[in-house]
Amino acid sequence: KLPYNNDAGSAATKVLFVLDYMPSEDLESGRLLSGVTGDLLTNLLQYTRQTYAKGKRSINWMAVSYNAFRTAGKSSEFQSQAKESFSERLSKLVVAYKPDYVVAFGRNPQEALLGDKIVSDDKGRKRFSYWWGNPVERSFKSKAGEVTTKVVSNLSLHDVIKSSSAGAGVLGYMCRWLSPIFGYSYQVDAKRLEKHNSIVVDTLPAFKKLMKTLRAHRGYVSIDTETKNLHKVTNRIYTIQFAITQDEAFLVPLYHKDTPFT
Repeated sequence: KLPYNNDAGSAATKVLFVLDYMPSEDLESGRLLSGVTGDLLTNLLQYTRQTYAKGKRSINWMAVSYNAFRTAGKSSEFQSQAKESFSERLSKLVVAYKPDYVVAFGRNPQEALLGDKIVSDDKGRKRFSYWWGNPVERSFKSKAGEVTTKVVSNLSLHDVIKSSSAGAGVLGYMCRWLSPIFGYSYQVDAKRLEKHNSIVVDTLPAFKKLMKTLRAHRGYVSIDTETKNLHKVTNRIYTIQFAITQDEAFLVPLYHKDTPFT
């Protein structure tokens, strides 16, 4: 059984939520989002509407699970074929439902819905976070026709529930990444993002070169940090990011598995 909210009226924005897993409590009840996962999504939507909604904008929504059957413990070949099957199923669902937005919770739905839009860093690692909260226009086809919609990516609800470090800060970001479905957007230039050069500074020579580059720059330097939490007094910096143009950024790992410094 699929949960849906159809109380918002015909003029409401249609949204398809795609979860990256089937919650165990839902397997018992036979209805998706019947337990703690549903409560989390409901609270996220309520706060996002209160904080970001343009006017009295409301949504009609339906939720589905990315997985159509169990793949855990199966061979890599089986899982690869299953992903193809799940992606085809999603395309059929999008064409049938015709949503204005599709929200992908987690990496598997995001990869299935965005495909080649998922870019990699200089070490070949897929950067799913580049698209969190950024609507990407995509077309989906099936025998029933073709539909163009916008895909918005977000964190996995399952991972957030299971994580011991997912506090209010993480939930706040998730609400912001949901905001496009309520009419709010901090749109990023997709073409520029795909060409963006992100350099991981993970050796001492590379760090010295970066410092030389920053000292020689005569304009503004943009600096950002990623920390363990949002505590203002006691914290730990994982990475520091620097940028001197809109097309190139440098990431320096500190207390991080890729760091040469600690």
